Order: sequence, then structure tokens, then C-alpha cells
Amino acid sequence: MSATASGAPATPARADEFGDALGRFGIYLKLVLLLVLAAFATVALAMIDGAVGERRARQARVASEIGAAWGHPQRVVGPILAVPYTYRVVHDLPDGRTRTEIKTGTLYALPENLVLDTALAPEERYRGIFRAVVYTATIKLSGSFAPLDLAAQGLSPDDVHWDQAQLALGISDLRGVAGEPKLAWDGAEIAFRPGAPGNLVGNGVNAPVPLARDQSRPAAFSLEIKTTGSRDFFATPLGKTTRASIASPWPHPSFGGAYLPNARTIAKDGFAAQWSISYLGRDYPQAWKSAGGEPASGPRAIQARIAASQFGVSLLSPVDFYQQSERAVKYGILIVAMVLAAIFIYEFAGGARFHLVQYGLVGAALCLFFLLLLSFAEIVGFAPAYAAAALLSGALIAWYAGRALGDARRGWFMAALLALVYGFLFVVLQMEDFALLTGALGLFAAIAAAMIATRNVDWYALRRA
Repeated sequence: MSATASGAPATPARADEFGDALGRFGIYLKLVLLLVLAAFATVALAMIDGAVGERRARQARVASEIGAAWGHPQRVVGPILAVPYTYRVVHDLPDGRTRTEIKTGTLYALPENLVLDTALAPEERYRGIFRAVVYTATIKLSGSFAPLDLAAQGLSPDDVHWDQAQLALGISDLRGVAGEPKLAWDGAEIAFRPGAPGNLVGNGVNAPVPLARDQSRPAAFSLEIKTTGSRDFFATPLGKTTRASIASPWPHPSFGGAYLPNARTIAKDGFAAQWSISYLGRDYPQAWKSAGGEPASGPRAIQARIAASQFGVSLLSPVDFYQQSERAVKYGILIVAMVLAAIFIYEFAGGARFHLVQYGLVGAALCLFFLLLLSFAEIVGFAPAYAAAALLSGALIAWYAGRALGDARRGWFMAALLALVYGFLFVVLQMEDFALLTGALGLFAAIAAAMIATRNVDWYALRRA
């Protein structure tokens, strides 16, 4: 036995004190180490979240590439009547004389009434495991143009080039236009030509129209165009009154733009939507001049206002599993914390023993669930992927916990706990408006269960874990 200079045995006493200290603080040391383990789990979940974002971006790139080959989202602008005119600008010369310059402008007029009926025939195109929604659109336009009110525009009939009038129709991606569409104008059939006058409608086609100098009645028109596109189809309410309808056998529409449909039906076999729009609900006129001197009424200003008034529909994928996987990962640290906390409470309240390394392996298996979910979802969809990932992860953790704790019944308890946690998470992920409320109530129930389970534990009496 060792002794101090005075002969008193000190080393065993110090060892006993150190052991008592570890006994008193061992549980707290384990809690600190579990927090460190949770921090590592957070890093792992952040990496998985990055993988979700990368795969989502890859899906978007593939959809864009398919759309570039098949046809970009289509936006139809028109029809717009464009009539050239001449005007005179008088310049004062230094010698007191004047010089008159003759310039050319364009008078634009919109339909008195416009009817647009569109049928979208959708398809799904694949590249590997990624897919994109494309369509073939059959667009029917009809309506009439009122006689031009030249006096309101400060013009006389002699200023107008009646024989150069054109009807312009904007189509954002002309590559998808099929065949040779024709215009019916007051009973006459006129072929369209590529290009559109000015820069008002962007890409488009035009047709020369016979416009009478002595207009006495509205000019009726109708046309039909077939074109391909991807995901989105939008149109513009250029009529003084615009009635539009869009129908498709695709059951997952998302309506957007400046106007929502007045009526719509959505079923498993498709959707149909109708719009009725007055020109009073937009901020551009029925007719205006473009003479290159007034930006408030020039083509660029009007073009921006027309673009802002578009309405239409997007054909969405049935399930955006990347979004749901991303939402699931955001709940990941809560899932890891809840399961590890449950094991911790079970260990100290139930007399079991669970090593820190075993906590780490369970945490790794919980993180792996989210990676399995993402990889399976790309193949079979979200719901089957969630079931498969939960089954694999839950069975592995339950089996391991039963073996590590030396009791199969404890393994079954862990299986029931994981089934409850994964089931709760799945319910939350299916919700939109009430996800926050349900999540908060679930966490409240988990904390209440922890309080009930540890209500009789004397934490001061616990010895080293």
C-alpha cells in the first residue's frame, strides 16, 4: 500500500473520489456526447439535402432539354391588326423657313371580341429515369375587329396604307407549328407568312388582310393552329371581351397568370377551364399608334403590359417527389433526435445498456432512410419508396436494438416506435396547410411521453451509464 510522507494511504481515496465523480456525471457526459452525435447527423442530413437538390436540378435540366427538342412552353399573343400610316413632322430651319419630313408609323388595333379554344394532348417523354411533360396544342381563334376609329387616333383615311394591313399572331416557339395554318378573314382564306411586324408580339406569323377604306361593319376572322410545347400554355386577353377555354386529359393542372378561370373541372380523366375577361381589367388600350416618339404607348411598353396580362395552365407532374423528399429531410434531425432520445430514456429508465457506438450506428441508419427514400422515389414514386425505405431502415434498427439490448421484446418495442415515427412523418408530408400544426402536436406528444416515462426517475441517484 502506498502512503504519503505522513504515512496516510491517499491514492485509493483519490481513485474512489474520481469514480464517484464519473458516477455522478456519467449520464451528463453521455448526453453531451449524444449532442455531438446529433451534430454529426445534422451534417449527414445536410449532405443528403444537397443530393436532393442536385437530383432536382438534374431533373429540371433534362426537362429543359426535352422541351428544347420538342417545343418550349408556348405563349400565344394575338391576333393584332397592324396598319401602316404616314405622318408629317415639321422642322423649323435657322433661316426661318420650315421643312416637312414624312415618316411612317403603325396603327395597332385589338379584336372587338375574341374566342380562344385550346385542346392540349399531353405526353410524357423520358430520358433515363427522368421525365418531362410535353403536349400538342390545337388552338382555335375567332372573333371580329371593329372598324378603325381614325379620328380618335388623330388620323385621316388618306394617311392610312390600307393595302399593307397585316394580322399578326405571336407564338413563342415557332418550331412546333405544324402544317401551313391559314386565316379566314371575312370569308377569304389567307395563308400565314413567317415573322410579325415590329417587335410587339416577338416570334410570330402574319397574314396580309384586305382592309376596306370605307369600313362600315366589323371584320370577322377565324384560324386554327397546331403546335407542340412543353409544360406551360399561356394566352393573352386581347379582346374587348375575351372568352377562352383550355381542356386536356391531363389530370394535374396548375392555373396561373394574371387571371384565374371563372369555371373549372378537374377529374381523373382530365380538366376543363373557362375564362371570361373584360378589357377593363387590363392596362393597355384597344388601339394605339407607334410612331417612335412616345414610350408610354410605344410597342415596347405595350409589349410588357400584354406579357403581364397572360393567363393559362401548367401541366404538372403527378407527384413532385423531390419536393417531398426535401421536406422529409428537413424533418430528419427531429426524427434522429426523437429516436435517440427514446433509446436514451429506455436505457436509463428501463435498466438497459446501450453503448455510444451503438447510438452512432442507429443514427447512421436513420440518416440512411432519407437517402434510400430519394433513390427509390426516382424509380417507383414517393409513396412506395417511403414504404420501402421505412421498412428497410426500421427492420434493421429494430433487429439491431433487440440484439444489442439482449431482449427480442425490446427490439419489437423499437419496431413499434419506428413505425409510429415514420407513419407520423408520412402524414405530415402529405399535408400542406396543417403540416405545422400536426408537427407541433406530434412533438408535444413526444415530449409528454418522455415526461411520463421518466416521471419516477431519480436523476441524482443515477450512476455511470
